[in-house]
Amino acid sequence: MGSEYDIRGYNTRSISPAAPFDTYVTTRNVVVGNEFSATGTTPTQITGLDPVRLQEIANLGTFTGPSGVNPTLYVNTYRFIGGDTQLLGNFEYRIPIFGPASLALFADVGTVFNIRKTGTQVINSNFLPDDTFLGAGVMTALTARNNPEINNFGGLYIHGDRLVSTEEFRRFCVRDPIPTCSPESGIKPIFLRGEVQTNSLVRVDDAAFNDFGDFRSSIGVELRVQVPIVNVPFRLIYYYNPNAKIGLREEVPNLFLPGKKSGFRFTVGRTF
Repeated sequence: MGSEYDIRGYNTRSISPAAPFDTYVTTRNVVVGNEFSATGTTPTQITGLDPVRLQEIANLGTFTGPSGVNPTLYVNTYRFIGGDTQLLGNFEYRIPIFGPASLALFADVGTVFNIRKTGTQVINSNFLPDDTFLGAGVMTALTARNNPEINNFGGLYIHGDRLVSTEEFRRFCVRDPIPTCSPESGIKPIFLRGEVQTNSLVRVDDAAFNDFGDFRSSIGVELRVQVPIVNVPFRLIYYYNPNAKIGLREEVPNLFLPGKKSGFRFTVGRTF
């Protein structure tokens, strides 16, 4: 809900339950590449590493979605999901001024919520190349985040055929402002590439603003002019939202709730 046609002080579709939306990543066909294969649709496998060690590194970047041996969370946020039930009340007291012009004092109140319990809904994407789907270097950064002992400022590095630990990296490399290792150190960056799939979990039953009592309301006044030819009113609305929930709020981290406490808007057409 929300618009000049139901609850006038709120933007279109801004009144809604907001559910946790957690996106995980699944990967396959993981390739361990050097700095020249950080991007591009066809990753090139690095050479000179022992096959067993190569597979161990690839396994670190083989993500298993929200479950399995290597679950990897990509991003968690909240999304507006709508509801299966709404209640709406519009009240007006109209005062004729002259001819086609009138004033309308109004009060709107309504809520949107879900009566049915639907649990957690899963949305899976297709498998796509990692650099074009998630972005260049994201797969490597997720691997580093999952393994803090080898996470070197969001990157992975090798020395010979082994991964460089965070402690070792800080001893032999500097960050000013980009991590840099001297050629004499023998430390080189590597990148993990492959095909990725996103697995999004929409936790509908944990949604915020999903109760019968989560009402929104607007009060205000309209200047309304009825246009004879098209037979619709032109409306200048001043609104005030006494229980507005806008901006960043504790109930929905990472989601900005649009809207204003009060303001003007112009529209054409009737509320009811």
